[in-house]
Amino acid sequence: MSLEVPAVRHVTVETKDHNGDVVDVIRGQDVSYEQEIVLAKDKYKQLIGDGNARTSIAVATRMGGPYGYSSVSVNCSVTLTCNQDEATIQEAKMAAFQECVEFCDTTMGHCMMLLNAQLAEHYRTEE
Repeated sequence: MSLEVPAVRHVTVETKDHNGDVVDVIRGQDVSYEQEIVLAKDKYKQLIGDGNARTSIAVATRMGGPYGYSSVSVNCSVTLTCNQDEATIQEAKMAAFQECVEFCDTTMGHCMMLLNAQLAEHYRTEE
C-alpha cells in the first residue's frame, strides 16, 4: 500500500440457500461476492503521517444454520497505513474496527432482507 492509499477494505460475502448452495444474486442484487476497495476518506488520510506503520483489523459475522438452513456470512478486513507513534496506531485500529463493524452490519441486514424475501417467495411453509 502506498502513501496515496491510506486504507484498503477487503470483504467476502456468502449467502447460501437451504441446500447449502451459494446464491450469487437475489432480485438483481449481488449477495455473494468478494471485493477489495481503496478507502480514501479524509479521516484515514489524516492518520498517514510518515506511513511507516500499518494496522489491520478483521470482523466476521454469520447468521443462519448449518446444512439444511439458509445462511449469510460477512467477513471484512481493513488495513490502514498510519504514522508510527502509539497514539496514531491506536486511533487507526479503532477507525479500522469501526469501518469493519459498519460494513458487516449494513451488509448483513441487506443480504438477510433479500434472502428472507426469496425464501418467502419460493418456499412454502407447512401450516
